Amino acid sequence: LQLHSLLEDIGTAFGADAVRLTLDSEENFKHLWGDNADAVSKQYAGTGAMKTDMTRTGKRSTKGMLADGMKSAMRVYYKNVVDEARQEAIAILNGVASASKLPSEEYGWRPYFVTRNVQRVSPGGEREAIIVEFHDDAMYVLTAEGLLYEYPRTEGGLVRWERRDDREKRPRLKLTFEEAENSPLELQFRDGGASLREQFLRSLLAWSESPSLLPAIEAHGNPFRCRVIVSGVDLNSKHVFRNWGVNPVSQEDERMIVCLVAPTTGPLAREYDLS
Repeated sequence: LQLHSLLEDIGTAFGADAVRLTLDSEENFKHLWGDNADAVSKQYAGTGAMKTDMTRTGKRSTKGMLADGMKSAMRVYYKNVVDEARQEAIAILNGVASASKLPSEEYGWRPYFVTRNVQRVSPGGEREAIIVEFHDDAMYVLTAEGLLYEYPRTEGGLVRWERRDDREKRPRLKLTFEEAENSPLELQFRDGGASLREQFLRSLLAWSESPSLLPAIEAHGNPFRCRVIVSGVDLNSKHVFRNWGVNPVSQEDERMIVCLVAPTTGPLAREYDLS
């Protein structure tokens, strides 16, 4: 039909008899179009295209319907057994993921937050166990197969989140990142359920420094960002704000928590790690 439409346009410009397909040419074109459909289908589905007997002959056949049934069965097999490994290979080749270790394991970095009680949900609904860590530069997600995904903290970082539940009312969280290749990221929380999801979300929002996220945080009203200062003090001397890294005349509208740690001695010192 597309070819006929193209030829009609040419015929309108140059005359009705200017271009005409012979019967052999038309048959060859139909088979070429069917082969093209098979080639494209194999790239995304793993099998040839459906209903190509209609494309090649103009009508459905018993042989074509049986072939379509076999293709459907093969697609189910590929989806549940083969496609995941293929997708992982594509992710590595495209630079979306890497085969690296988590920063806490490879460099000894201490994460802001870490959880193992969460699963990643694929667009097709499959779930896989993952480990999530928050670090200075990014949120890292490590799959059970050893693939590491990075989600930026600041520019191009988190822009939207959505609480969701599956059919069994298991809590989920959908996260959208502005520049992450593997976005959106949908998580499902296992033991701990909704309370674990809220703990994860509060930690994520407090950790994220994405400029696009600040209006959304303010609209929700909770949580809010604050500055935390930890300073050691001597109980036998006087102190001023500046000793704690605080400027009392600062004009910045900034929420702040100051934690003062006073070293002490005695039987409780080791128990509270203040010796």
